[in-house]
Amino acid sequence: MFAGAHGVADRAAATPATLGTRYHFGSVGKQFTAAAVMQLAERGRLSLDDTITRYVPEYPEGAGRTLRHLLGMQSGIPNYTKDTLVRRDTTLTDAEVIAAVRRQPLVFEPGARYQYSNSNYHLLGMVVARVAGRPFRSYLAQEVLPRASTRELYTCAAPAAGDPGRARSYGALGDSLVPLTDMPSSVPVDYGFGAGSVCGSVRGLVAWATALADGRVVSRASYAQMTTPGRLRSGAPTPYGFGFFVDTVAGHQVAWHAGLIPAYEGYIAHYLRDGIIVGLATNTVNARTEAAQLPALGNAVGERALGVADSLRLSDAERARLVGTYAIGPRMVHIRDNGGQIVAVVGDQAPIELTHRGGGAFRPLLEPTIVFQFGAGQPHAKSLRVRQAGQIFDGQRVSPP
Repeated sequence: MFAGAHGVADRAAATPATLGTRYHFGSVGKQFTAAAVMQLAERGRLSLDDTITRYVPEYPEGAGRTLRHLLGMQSGIPNYTKDTLVRRDTTLTDAEVIAAVRRQPLVFEPGARYQYSNSNYHLLGMVVARVAGRPFRSYLAQEVLPRASTRELYTCAAPAAGDPGRARSYGALGDSLVPLTDMPSSVPVDYGFGAGSVCGSVRGLVAWATALADGRVVSRASYAQMTTPGRLRSGAPTPYGFGFFVDTVAGHQVAWHAGLIPAYEGYIAHYLRDGIIVGLATNTVNARTEAAQLPALGNAVGERALGVADSLRLSDAERARLVGTYAIGPRMVHIRDNGGQIVAVVGDQAPIELTHRGGGAFRPLLEPTIVFQFGAGQPHAKSLRVRQAGQIFDGQRVSPP
């Protein structure tokens, strides 16, 4: 086991980061919400096949959409955090969230597609509160977090000024670190609610993941449901279980989630059959792009722990085999070797860095719904299959021949 802390928690006070420093984990908190729902299901208080409207009647559009659809990101309910009319300067009420969701049209029929949406887990937080008869954060604090046998997890206070143990947040601009306001304009200040409202230390996060895997939070059968990829009505798999993305790295199955709430990042991964857990957090983001950093680092740590890092590293010849242009319908996909990093350029979009997952499969770090699978052939791969959220797109190499 390795545990370490680097950098500072507060530059102005010269406070170093330690294993006990607290961070906001962002969307990693979705698995805590999923666990709360599974607990209530185990106790017979609700069924995963109950419709949303049974518990949230003020959202009639939820008719025909079940808690299972919410958990697996298959509801078709739009993402309220994308609504430009949502206030960012105050805690949102349930009514304000419902209003934001209702301002946008439903995206698809339940179970027809996968699409990540924070609305799903905010609604689940509302369901937990109404079934349990107490505030959502109270339920987490009293019924969920204590199962991890650690005092280093808690529901987040907002802003961090009310939480003196939490690391201050910074944006990286070139070689400088710029303090960021604790309530950035890009995220409503309900600070996640059911979609991600857990703070704590990385040590506490790993204790949580261990307890969850050991059956101390929910039953092992419930955890197996949480870490099994979903299925659409068509039978096609999705990349998401309940509160976890589920992936395969060199034949090793991993359940993971990252969280990015501007100025904080969290990451947790459990290699399901290997007993390996990786937990990470930071209080620094790229202030220009707000791009997540921890999934790449988490992958590297996991691959090293599994002993597969070398097998996933591509030789010059292996990279050259992939490089070229592939036609998928009318769209051209250009695969390039960018200094040892395989990137995909689709049309006029920005280059997408691909990470090798083994067996000729590649995945964008921040798009777990997409898999690039290269076909056989020497000296060049002859075909490219792209799988995205249950859909399959096949293409053929057009250059070089």
